[in-house]
Amino acid sequence: VTAPAIVTAPAQTIAGFGASGAWWVNDLANFAPAVQSEVASLLFTGNGIDLSQYRYNIGGGGVGVSVPARAPQTFLTGSGSYNWSNDPGGQYFLKAAAADGVPDLIGFVNSAPSQYTTNGQSCGGQINTADDAAYGTYIATIVSHFAAAGVPISQVSPMNEPDNSFSSCGQEGMAVPASERAGVIDAVGSALKSAGLPTTVIADESSQTTQLLSEAPTWLADSSAPSYLAAIAHHTYDNPPDSRLEQVGALGDVNGKPVWASEICCQVSGGGYGQQYD
Repeated sequence: VTAPAIVTAPAQTIAGFGASGAWWVNDLANFAPAVQSEVASLLFTGNGIDLSQYRYNIGGGGVGVSVPARAPQTFLTGSGSYNWSNDPGGQYFLKAAAADGVPDLIGFVNSAPSQYTTNGQSCGGQINTADDAAYGTYIATIVSHFAAAGVPISQVSPMNEPDNSFSSCGQEGMAVPASERAGVIDAVGSALKSAGLPTTVIADESSQTTQLLSEAPTWLADSSAPSYLAAIAHHTYDNPPDSRLEQVGALGDVNGKPVWASEICCQVSGGGYGQQYD
């Protein structure tokens, strides 16, 4: 019997293992400080799972959202000023992650503030393309604020599952048609650069790999959007087979970008959630 060949070359690079701060941080804000500290330690240090990435949810204010825990506060006020005391639960765990040395902090948006959406809500609408530049400035202002506080956000995801407007309004969400995604990426990326920040962009966080493969080429063909991109990000709610994941990898290769599965990974066979979910 011939012994199998030993493969020594790396076949895959893992950028990190992370968790998302949507939306449990809004519940933990009501717990005692000692409990919050214990949870942070279990997430971010060797006393627990010692995550290498943490996704901070940049809240849009929850206008129209029916589930309070999924309606995170926004820093942007109606007058255009910023209230940096908002989102205490989210801020606590973002700052704890930074203090505990989590190397990769990501800011992600489910919905822009209602000022920048077509229906004036944090769900059920679309981003207003006329406000792309203002939205970019908003993101850069938040990243700059945290950078000054010693909390460096390495990447920003300016849209989450943009194929879905989340019209049921059980959570924040906004649609961004494929033809409009490059404009959002350009606006956010250029605002971050103008602010002198090293923060880059990940996109487009499509719900399923099938949507990523069919829609991402539209915005990846833009003349400037890919230059702001650290990685092509996607979700795997379609429980993709290996053959489709190979296509996703090829999409990254042809565009010279790493590919990140940024939300969910391990649904049980056939899809859905079950005992094997973790």
